[in-house]
Amino acid sequence: METVNIFAKQVSYYRSMKQTEQGVTVSILKLLRSEKHKSAIEELRKTQNEAIKDNLPCYTPSGIFSKRNDKHLIEHSGFVCIDIDKQHNVNVGNFNELKTLIIQIPYVAYCGFSCRGQGYFVLIPIKYPEKHREHYAAICDDFERCNITIDRTCVNLSRIRFVSYDDQAYFNEQAVVYTRIGQIDSEKQCKNEFVPNKVSNSYLKDTKAKVEAVIREISKRQIDITGDYKQWIEIGAALANEFGERGRSYFHEVSRHCNSYHQPNADRQYTHCMEKMSSIHIGTFFHYAKQYGINI
Repeated sequence: METVNIFAKQVSYYRSMKQTEQGVTVSILKLLRSEKHKSAIEELRKTQNEAIKDNLPCYTPSGIFSKRNDKHLIEHSGFVCIDIDKQHNVNVGNFNELKTLIIQIPYVAYCGFSCRGQGYFVLIPIKYPEKHREHYAAICDDFERCNITIDRTCVNLSRIRFVSYDDQAYFNEQAVVYTRIGQIDSEKQCKNEFVPNKVSNSYLKDTKAKVEAVIREISKRQIDITGDYKQWIEIGAALANEFGERGRSYFHEVSRHCNSYHQPNADRQYTHCMEKMSSIHIGTFFHYAKQYGINI
């Protein structure tokens, strides 16, 4: 059976942000690969002249619209587009190298520089297009557990994306489809407020420090705390529900001391934990560690 490139999905393309009707239908791949506006984008990045940006063409990465409004969606592209801006992530030490971490996330299909070059935009395939906003909320939560803040105001389906250019952009045709559903904070979204990461400080200083202390002790003693299959999966679920994608590296650190450790298998199991096992919390991880004499 022939597979379809996920980037072949169609979106609405507009000559400028002022145009809201009669968009042209174009494939996402064509827009992401295009070098047509390279010179204008390079000038924008050099001067940060917003007038250049305002005159760039734009498109709606989440679908085709008869009119550029959420109510006039014709067909969803199956993608959620998120913004990771430098100004909202001052806690990130080397923002220019953040892409190397983002592309390790299995459900990231695309990551490249925005038109101004001051942030990244990321495309993530979602399972339930009709639950676009709920998926978006869950994605924001997952990234915030990694101490990366996403602009939550970009949740609407018809949100535009200015054309950009990045010759080092990341493409992943086999991206894992994102299935998690989050809770919408309608009050904040209606007010169009930017919501900063409010959980990172306590998370970084407390739970994260304790988990890393346990992992250091595991490595020091060369202990396998994964036990049987059930115990191993519950450890993965505990890390996934506390840290989201960031917990993946912790899961590998814990799992590699098992004689049967296989990295691709561990990756698959962790993804399963993130998607299917929401009832197990971080206390389970500490409980199992304590059984092996590690009590933080």
